Amino acid sequence: MNTVKLRGNSMMVYGTLNFESVPIIYRAGVALLDKAHTNRMVIDFSNVSTSGSAGLALLTSLLRFARKKGREISFEGLPRQLYDLVCLSQLDHILPILQSGHLENRGK
Repeated sequence: MNTVKLRGNSMMVYGTLNFESVPIIYRAGVALLDKAHTNRMVIDFSNVSTSGSAGLALLTSLLRFARKKGREISFEGLPRQLYDLVCLSQLDHILPILQSGHLENRGK
């Protein structure tokens, strides 16, 4: 099931990130960011099973929305293939990615 849930100051993303699911996840994520009672939020992708370039579009779109609203977000638990795309696109210095054991333990 592709969804997002709010847990404290974290937004949890579940499912797969593809061109069908990302628009749905984006709309749900934007709604949660709008309702959040904090200006800082971590978006956790540790429950995402697979992702491709659509996931990269999701990261950049969420960051753009958050900045427009004056919110600070960071991403953690990215699937290895999504993190590799971020680095290949040279966005690893732009996107606020928190290093976590989850990423390091993913298959290469």
